[in-house]
Amino acid sequence: MVMFTTAVFDSSSVRARRRGFVRIATHRRFTELWAVSQKGIEVIITCPISPIYRNYNRTTTVDPFRANRKLELQDSPCEVTAVITLSITNSYSLLLIRPGSATLSTINTMVRTSLLTYLALGLGSTTVLAANCGQVPSQVSSQIPTGTLTPVTNFGENPTGLDLQIYVPKDLSPNPAVILALHMCGGTGPQYFQQSQYSPLADARRSFVVLYPSTPHDNHCWDVASNKSLTRDAGGDTTSLANMVRWAISEFDADPSKVFVTGSSSGCMMSNVMAAAYPDLFSAVSCYSGVAAGCLAGPLGSSPTTSDPTCAAGKNRKTGPEWAAILKGIYGTPAGYTEGKYPKVQTWHGEADFFVNYYTNLAEQLKQWSTVHGVSFSKNATDTPDSGYTKIVYGDGSKLVGYSARGVGHTVPVHPELDLQWFGL
Repeated sequence: MVMFTTAVFDSSSVRARRRGFVRIATHRRFTELWAVSQKGIEVIITCPISPIYRNYNRTTTVDPFRANRKLELQDSPCEVTAVITLSITNSYSLLLIRPGSATLSTINTMVRTSLLTYLALGLGSTTVLAANCGQVPSQVSSQIPTGTLTPVTNFGENPTGLDLQIYVPKDLSPNPAVILALHMCGGTGPQYFQQSQYSPLADARRSFVVLYPSTPHDNHCWDVASNKSLTRDAGGDTTSLANMVRWAISEFDADPSKVFVTGSSSGCMMSNVMAAAYPDLFSAVSCYSGVAAGCLAGPLGSSPTTSDPTCAAGKNRKTGPEWAAILKGIYGTPAGYTEGKYPKVQTWHGEADFFVNYYTNLAEQLKQWSTVHGVSFSKNATDTPDSGYTKIVYGDGSKLVGYSARGVGHTVPVHPELDLQWFGL
């Protein structure tokens, strides 16, 4: 890996040997520009775009010599803060643009010039340029300290005043996964950091970061009852939590297809709600001792002392289609979002849990998610993964699995290895 600066883009004496094209793909939260020549050279720029364009999705192909005149998003404000990757056959170089304001036309000029430069230099350009440039590590670049739980305050809009701490392993690999880990009622992020024990696995694998938020409200229980929290981006706890995740994806250039949520008790209840509100953000859920999404909905609170006891007592029973309608309503039943696009779910419950009734609440969760995913119960596997546990499999087990634990109460031990296995990490 070699690092370049914008000084590389001096094309005054460069003559292009081949012509290529520039492709501009504008997504909801960023613009990606890349160029491909007939020699297989790729130039990629990714940067945030102005909010006015965030719902503008467009892909176009233009001639690199005329790109400035054909860009519809030309001159829209854009901070160049991300990485440009140039790949030449099997050799890879990393081009870092210094932060600063730029327009899309300016960025496109960089793309076009870098394309011409690399075409002129030929396939041996990695060696030539490396002689005058410093080496850079192949890890993620971030100012967040590693190997310790670190507070973060600048993660974006935080309407309910939640706190966030994050664990980043040393030597984090590029494009890591993101795990949102949610504490139980009365807990905190640092407490769940100790209980869940994801950090040793993060240190060993160096492939993911873990977010440990805390809520100061309602006996430190997550709001899974109010209309604001049970509506996407409506200003409840779910909005603050989603913004934490979005920040982490941007900060660590994380893989957006590897974003997961987990939690215990109130944290599991919120995990189900987050999966319902943001199915486009999360790929999988694994949580402990929860209830179906929307089970606690109402004007009261979400804690044992403020909530309607009907849900925790197991008296809120519905059909699968009724539960599915409630879940989809949290996002507003978006057009084009089919059952298969919701996160896969793994949910655990202790059979001796009389605080959040096991017999009904595990069944109602499974009823809800099996309907959403369109899968039916297929089999039980006893003494899996531990003695006294039963694995409840739906379909082929790729979208929905439940675990019941004989003799275990409300606090089901977190199984971090199996959580990561479910997440594909």
